[in-house]
Amino acid sequence: MRVTIGLMVLLYSTDLLSQRVSFEDPELIFSFKKPKHWVIIDNEYVIKLSPSLRDTSFTYLTITYFAPPERINEETQSYFVLVDPETPAKSAFKSYMHSDDPVKILGFKVRPKRALITKKEIPLERRFYDFHRVDKNWEVVTSAPTHQYKKHHKEYKSILKSLRIETVF
Repeated sequence: MRVTIGLMVLLYSTDLLSQRVSFEDPELIFSFKKPKHWVIIDNEYVIKLSPSLRDTSFTYLTITYFAPPERINEETQSYFVLVDPETPAKSAFKSYMHSDDPVKILGFKVRPKRALITKKEIPLERRFYDFHRVDKNWEVVTSAPTHQYKKHHKEYKSILKSLRIETVF
Protein backbone atom coordinates (compact mmCIF):
# COMPACT_ATOMS: atom_id res chain seq x y z
CA MET A 1 0.00 0.00 0.00
CA ARG A 2 2.81 2.47 0.78
CA VAL A 3 4.34 2.00 -2.65
CA THR A 4 1.05 2.90 -4.35
CA ILE A 5 0.57 6.00 -2.20
CA GLY A 6 4.18 7.05 -2.79
CA LEU A 7 3.78 6.65 -6.54
CA MET A 8 0.53 8.64 -6.53
CA VAL A 9 2.19 11.47 -4.58
CA LEU A 10 5.15 11.46 -6.96
CA LEU A 11 2.89 11.66 -10.03
CA TYR A 12 0.82 14.40 -8.44
CA SER A 13 3.81 16.49 -7.40
CA THR A 14 5.42 16.10 -10.85
CA ASP A 15 2.28 17.59 -12.44
CA LEU A 16 2.47 20.52 -10.03
CA LEU A 17 5.95 21.31 -11.36
CA SER A 18 4.87 21.59 -15.00
CA GLN A 19 1.98 22.70 -17.16
CA ARG A 20 1.11 21.51 -20.69
CA VAL A 21 0.88 24.41 -23.14
CA SER A 22 -0.38 24.16 -26.73
CA PHE A 23 0.16 26.15 -29.91
CA GLU A 24 -2.01 25.86 -32.99
CA ASP A 25 -1.70 26.94 -36.58
CA PRO A 26 -3.93 25.99 -39.54
CA GLU A 27 -1.97 22.77 -40.21
CA LEU A 28 -0.88 21.44 -36.82
CA ILE A 29 -1.01 21.60 -33.04
CA PHE A 30 2.04 21.09 -30.88
CA SER A 31 2.34 21.06 -27.12
CA PHE A 32 4.88 20.43 -24.38
CA LYS A 33 5.13 20.55 -20.61
CA LYS A 34 6.48 23.89 -19.44
CA PRO A 35 8.30 23.90 -16.09
CA LYS A 36 6.37 25.86 -13.46
CA HIS A 37 7.37 29.54 -13.26
CA TRP A 38 9.11 29.48 -16.66
CA VAL A 39 8.01 32.19 -19.09
CA ILE A 40 6.97 31.80 -22.72
CA ILE A 41 7.61 34.38 -25.42
CA ASP A 42 5.67 33.71 -28.65
CA ASN A 43 6.62 35.86 -31.62
CA GLU A 44 4.54 33.73 -34.07
CA TYR A 45 7.64 32.21 -35.68
CA VAL A 46 9.67 31.09 -32.66
CA ILE A 47 8.47 29.92 -29.25
CA LYS A 48 11.00 30.80 -26.54
CA LEU A 49 10.93 29.42 -22.98
CA SER A 50 13.12 30.78 -20.22
CA PRO A 51 13.40 30.38 -16.46
CA SER A 52 12.94 34.15 -16.08
CA LEU A 53 12.09 37.25 -18.12
CA ARG A 54 15.35 38.95 -17.18
CA ASP A 55 17.47 36.16 -18.72
CA THR A 56 15.83 35.44 -22.08
CA SER A 57 18.94 36.48 -24.04
CA PHE A 58 21.22 33.79 -22.59
CA THR A 59 19.18 31.03 -20.91
CA TYR A 60 16.39 29.67 -23.06
CA LEU A 61 14.91 26.91 -25.19
CA THR A 62 13.45 27.86 -28.57
CA ILE A 63 11.15 25.82 -30.81
CA THR A 64 10.54 26.67 -34.44
CA TYR A 65 9.37 24.80 -37.53
CA PHE A 66 9.18 25.49 -41.24
CA ALA A 67 8.26 23.81 -44.51
CA PRO A 68 11.12 21.89 -46.09
CA PRO A 69 12.93 23.83 -48.82
CA GLU A 70 12.80 22.87 -52.47
CA ARG A 71 15.35 20.23 -53.39
CA ILE A 72 18.65 21.78 -54.46
CA ASN A 73 19.89 18.71 -56.28
CA GLU A 74 17.28 16.57 -58.04
CA GLU A 75 19.90 13.98 -58.99
CA THR A 76 20.68 13.10 -55.34
CA GLN A 77 17.28 14.20 -54.01
CA SER A 78 19.15 16.44 -51.56
CA TYR A 79 17.87 19.51 -49.76
CA PHE A 80 21.39 20.53 -48.73
CA VAL A 81 24.67 21.46 -50.33
CA LEU A 82 27.36 19.13 -49.01
CA VAL A 83 30.63 20.58 -47.76
CA ASP A 84 33.76 18.81 -48.97
CA PRO A 85 35.38 17.25 -45.85
CA GLU A 86 38.80 18.49 -46.95
CA THR A 87 37.87 22.19 -46.96
CA PRO A 88 39.27 24.44 -44.21
CA ALA A 89 35.70 25.55 -43.35
CA LYS A 90 34.72 21.95 -42.56
CA SER A 91 37.78 21.49 -40.33
CA ALA A 92 37.04 24.70 -38.44
CA PHE A 93 33.39 23.73 -38.09
CA LYS A 94 34.27 20.31 -36.63
CA SER A 95 36.60 21.87 -34.06
CA TYR A 96 33.82 23.54 -32.05
CA MET A 97 30.68 21.58 -32.85
CA HIS A 98 30.05 17.89 -32.28
CA SER A 99 27.25 15.44 -31.62
CA ASP A 100 26.15 14.84 -28.07
CA ASP A 101 24.01 12.20 -26.34
CA PRO A 102 20.70 11.63 -28.15
CA VAL A 103 17.35 12.62 -26.65
CA LYS A 104 14.15 10.76 -27.46
CA ILE A 105 11.74 13.23 -29.07
CA LEU A 106 8.38 11.97 -30.35
CA GLY A 107 9.64 8.40 -30.09
CA PHE A 108 12.78 9.01 -32.18
CA LYS A 109 16.36 9.54 -31.04
CA VAL A 110 17.60 13.01 -31.98
CA ARG A 111 21.32 13.68 -31.65
CA PRO A 112 22.01 17.36 -30.95
CA LYS A 113 24.94 19.44 -32.12
CA ARG A 114 26.78 21.30 -29.37
CA ALA A 115 28.39 24.72 -29.74
CA LEU A 116 30.43 26.78 -27.33
CA ILE A 117 30.19 30.49 -28.17
CA THR A 118 30.65 33.89 -26.51
CA LYS A 119 27.94 36.55 -26.52
CA LYS A 120 28.56 39.92 -24.85
CA GLU A 121 31.68 38.39 -23.24
CA ILE A 122 29.62 35.59 -21.61
CA PRO A 123 30.62 32.02 -22.57
CA LEU A 124 27.51 30.09 -23.65
CA GLU A 125 26.73 26.47 -24.42
CA ARG A 126 24.10 25.82 -27.07
CA ARG A 127 22.63 22.58 -28.35
CA PHE A 128 20.74 22.27 -31.63
CA TYR A 129 18.13 19.54 -32.12
CA ASP A 130 16.94 19.22 -35.73
CA PHE A 131 14.30 16.73 -36.88
CA HIS A 132 11.53 16.29 -39.46
CA ARG A 133 7.91 15.54 -38.37
CA VAL A 134 4.47 16.08 -39.94
CA ASP A 135 5.97 17.48 -43.16
CA LYS A 136 7.90 20.19 -41.29
CA ASN A 137 11.53 20.70 -40.34
CA TRP A 138 11.79 21.41 -36.61
CA GLU A 139 14.63 23.10 -34.78
CA VAL A 140 15.00 23.27 -31.02
CA VAL A 141 17.87 25.29 -29.56
CA THR A 142 18.86 25.25 -25.90
CA SER A 143 21.20 27.87 -24.48
CA ALA A 144 22.70 28.83 -21.12
CA PRO A 145 25.91 30.33 -19.76
CA THR A 146 28.47 27.52 -19.79
CA HIS A 147 28.78 27.35 -15.99
CA GLN A 148 24.95 27.04 -15.64
CA TYR A 149 24.10 24.72 -18.54
CA LYS A 150 24.07 21.52 -16.47
CA LYS A 151 21.63 23.19 -14.05
CA HIS A 152 19.06 23.67 -16.87
CA HIS A 153 19.87 20.62 -19.02
CA LYS A 154 17.47 18.34 -17.10
CA GLU A 155 14.61 20.82 -17.63
CA TYR A 156 15.46 21.19 -21.32
CA LYS A 157 15.40 17.41 -21.79
CA SER A 158 12.09 17.18 -19.92
CA ILE A 159 10.51 19.75 -22.25
CA LEU A 160 11.85 17.93 -25.33
CA LYS A 161 10.60 14.55 -24.13
CA SER A 162 7.13 16.01 -23.48
CA LEU A 163 6.77 17.47 -27.00
CA ARG A 164 3.64 16.32 -28.89
CA ILE A 165 2.75 17.22 -32.48
CA GLU A 166 -0.47 16.44 -34.33
CA THR A 167 -1.90 17.50 -37.66
CA VAL A 168 -5.19 19.39 -37.94
CA PHE A 169 -7.70 18.14 -40.49
